[in-house]
Amino acid sequence: LEALSQVNPGVSLNCSIDSVKRTGQQNKALHVFLSQLADVLNDAGFTQMKVLKHDAEIPWSTTTAKENLWKPLQEAMINRLSTTEASKADYSAIHHVLSRNLASTLGVTVPAWPSR
Repeated sequence: LEALSQVNPGVSLNCSIDSVKRTGQQNKALHVFLSQLADVLNDAGFTQMKVLKHDAEIPWSTTTAKENLWKPLQEAMINRLSTTEASKADYSAIHHVLSRNLASTLGVTVPAWPSR
């Protein structure tokens, strides 16, 4: 910006950078992925007790995968708790880190990110 102001002295520039929020299609894909992830964890015998250290064996659901796996990771990575605040690029990065973590800690291969 300094270089531009030197080219045209006296001209002020106003810039803003807006991250592109997720699309409706990405929101649908997130919920498909979380549902598939819950099925994979349940099929592999990983109840929430085994992953989250609770006393009762609780099966995974789309909601519990979102609240207990996706959102804490999202908050740690992009400092935003609501999935509505994540950008398009954030979804890919969070999916990658979650997949890598569950594979290394539990030996679970999570579903690929859904496409249409």
